Amino acid sequence: DGLVVDRAFGESGGIEWFADGTVNVAPYAGAAETALGHLRELLKLTAQDGFADTSHGTVGVEGLRYTTLTLFFGNHPLYAGYSSSADADTVALWIQSHIDRHQLPLYLTRGRSHLFEYIDIGHPEVMNKARVVQLVSADAYYERKYYLGDSGNDAPAMELAGFIPVTFLNGTEQIKEIVYRRNGIFIDKPGPHGGSEEFFRRLIEGEL
Repeated sequence: DGLVVDRAFGESGGIEWFADGTVNVAPYAGAAETALGHLRELLKLTAQDGFADTSHGTVGVEGLRYTTLTLFFGNHPLYAGYSSSADADTVALWIQSHIDRHQLPLYLTRGRSHLFEYIDIGHPEVMNKARVVQLVSADAYYERKYYLGDSGNDAPAMELAGFIPVTFLNGTEQIKEIVYRRNGIFIDKPGPHGGSEEFFRRLIEGEL
């Protein structure tokens, strides 16, 4: 009993895993890797996972990642007992200044839960969740299709026809507006802290 998953996507759509162990990467993944490598050098950021000291304080690095870079600020539940000291706004401006100055083909998005904030950095053609959703839809027929999201780069995918948008207590106002307008599903818990689990429980038990 339960859900059977034959494929899964991670890193905002940059990586695709299949049940047989096959792994695919998104178009422009090579360009993303090169640009992110350059950005890491500029930031003097060597840690692949865990915490790293920067000129603006300690940041958390959520890894391992292949096509994106995710930094977090605050108390991440997967890194219990540790907390970053850097300010998310200051670090976001710092990173954006390097992206602009060196004309890197990268952009950043931000999100938050009730415990921590995060910054996702990647190539626009890799961090393209709408592309992933359309890819899945083209390959198979599903009676109902849900899209779970909580931050800005989820918005284009959540607007696609044929999908039921789902968000959580930590969803941004933009995302909540899409869900309410499109008669989607709102889960009154933060996504990373029980919200996603609650959604799948309801789905498995036929409550949706």
